[in-house]
Amino acid sequence: MALSPQPSHGNQVLWRVDHSFSARNSLDFRYFVDHTDTTSQAGNIPKYAPNPEWLKVTNLALHDTHTFSPSLLNEFRIGINRNRSEVESQGTAQLSDYGAIFPGVVTPQLPQLSVTGFFSLSSNDRYGDPTNIYQVGDTLRRVNGAHSLSFGGEVTRNEFYGHCSSGNPGVISFDGSNTTNAFADYLIGKPVSVQQTSVYQRIVKETSWYLFVQDDVRVSSRLSLNLGLRYEYVPPYHNSHDTVNVYRAGQQSTVVPNAPLGMAFPGDKGVVPGLIPTDKNNFGPRVGFAWDIAGNGKTALKGSYGLFHENYRADMWTYGNSNQPFVILVKINNPYSLSDPFLGQVDPFPFTYSSGSARFTLPMSLFTVLDPTARSPYIHHASLSLERSLPANIVLKAGYVGKLSHNLVRMVQQDPAVYIPGKSTIANTDSRRLLAPYGYASLRDIVSNSNGAYHSLQLSVNKRVTHGLTVMSSYVFGKFLDYFSGDNLGTTPQDPYNQRADRSRSDNDRRHVFNMSIVYQIPTAGRQWLVRNALGGWEIASLTSIISGAPVNITSGVDASLTGVGFDRPDLIGDPVVTHSSRNDMIQRFFNTSAFVQNQPGSYGGLGRNALNGPAQSTIDLALVKAFPIHERFGKIQFRAESYNLFNQVNLGSPTSSLNNRNFGRILSAGSPRILQFALRYAF
Repeated sequence: MALSPQPSHGNQVLWRVDHSFSARNSLDFRYFVDHTDTTSQAGNIPKYAPNPEWLKVTNLALHDTHTFSPSLLNEFRIGINRNRSEVESQGTAQLSDYGAIFPGVVTPQLPQLSVTGFFSLSSNDRYGDPTNIYQVGDTLRRVNGAHSLSFGGEVTRNEFYGHCSSGNPGVISFDGSNTTNAFADYLIGKPVSVQQTSVYQRIVKETSWYLFVQDDVRVSSRLSLNLGLRYEYVPPYHNSHDTVNVYRAGQQSTVVPNAPLGMAFPGDKGVVPGLIPTDKNNFGPRVGFAWDIAGNGKTALKGSYGLFHENYRADMWTYGNSNQPFVILVKINNPYSLSDPFLGQVDPFPFTYSSGSARFTLPMSLFTVLDPTARSPYIHHASLSLERSLPANIVLKAGYVGKLSHNLVRMVQQDPAVYIPGKSTIANTDSRRLLAPYGYASLRDIVSNSNGAYHSLQLSVNKRVTHGLTVMSSYVFGKFLDYFSGDNLGTTPQDPYNQRADRSRSDNDRRHVFNMSIVYQIPTAGRQWLVRNALGGWEIASLTSIISGAPVNITSGVDASLTGVGFDRPDLIGDPVVTHSSRNDMIQRFFNTSAFVQNQPGSYGGLGRNALNGPAQSTIDLALVKAFPIHERFGKIQFRAESYNLFNQVNLGSPTSSLNNRNFGRILSAGSPRILQFALRYAF
């Protein structure tokens, strides 16, 4: 195993035009393009199957400002943002070139092959994901006595296109299920599972609009209020070709009559094109205040509350676009061998979907649907702080910041396998699933029943510029709880019958966070030109960051429960916390590995999610900046010398957290070492 170089190249173009039509009307236009390409290597075996990748971001923004009177101002804006990303593959080799019977790979590519605890031969999925966002908005501002009123709105068009060959060359896993050693399984060619998927296309779009009104009121010389209300109309995404389906228990489709019982399509009874009704109740009030307690401008109490709604995630609709009959995914548990995984199975590949002749391969290894009860996520945000101004331009601030999140999106496995004592094996998992009689081997439901809570005490001490010195420091003591943290919805709850068992510290929880930045501008001194320009005018900036360790989620790493859910956690039988005599001791055994044992068949495991803390992180960055004026007509040259992680502090990564991994409890990664960077910039 070794690191792979990832060379990258990038180009940026930025154009800006500002034009004043009159003293009352001005316009500015910005055009930005960023094009980056790189070659990456998934897995940990270099040169196995490199993937050329490129990303092009195009942004256009037009902003018009018109002043009708000293108290009336209008701002009109148009924005276009287009992203296009592509991942390709190098070479034309595939598994069948090495003697395996594995047809149906549309674009030749080597498979993803993982041997738990040893190595991963992997390649990224070939895909292209163009996205377009078009925005038109307007804001009218009016000052009327003690009131500063704002009215506005915006219309946004979101388009998401995707084509992907995810899993088409094969996803093959060895975890020790056959010999208790993953590498031994690999040597005898006995994987725990082989998975293959047909290529797919997805196109989803939606148009939303927003309205708001806001009033900044100066109640008195000591008290000001901020009052507002925002309304958001965000309909569900719509699949352009209706290549999406849902699950309705007991319903037989009339659109696709040969579909398994329970599978329904847009056009069937009760299935609307967007799959869920539009949430029309998205009103978001805002209120804030600032109170000068003593009336001398030195002590202020500030507070705010807001109800915020989140837009839908596009992948809530694109997951369903990858279901049968549009896409076929076949997962074979305990296949015959690596060289002939489909032996004794029906091989449906290659496969191309046709609306006129829908076909199904049963049991369906994966069926993901959007729950009809899904609604827009929303967040209550509240804060209260006390600020005090001290001599020497020092400002102290202490406050509370909290968020309560509701209707957060997650995925739940609704078709687990029933454990039968003495008769349950990995091989017969799909036949034991609740919906197996109807042809379903896995049914994942995208729901909006997850919540989150964040509470924090936040302190800051800031020193404004005095004699060239600026200091900003902050400390946050907080706790972030949730049920699900990842961007990948595929991580379902450990136990679908007890989703609350996943409520714990969030993956993003950091109990203590301290940051301090110092900027010092060395004054220009001396009469001699050389002394004045060489020694004076330098700016020194430092940033210190100290952060608590990230949560560590201990998992079983195998389907020990034999339920087919795949996210078991072990049982805790001892104290997992150990003391370390040295850094090497910490690396070799970060926690007490003997405190965990594999969960029993039929049990999802008793250990909670994110039960341990990983190593803390700390870094100090330093920058030296100096501008050398050439002439008022010819601009200046800026020199920058930057050091990231100045003292080369070792920031250890999280320990290996899968119980079945031979490196369980060991730390195999670390943060970046000291990095020095020098730059010259010419401004004119």
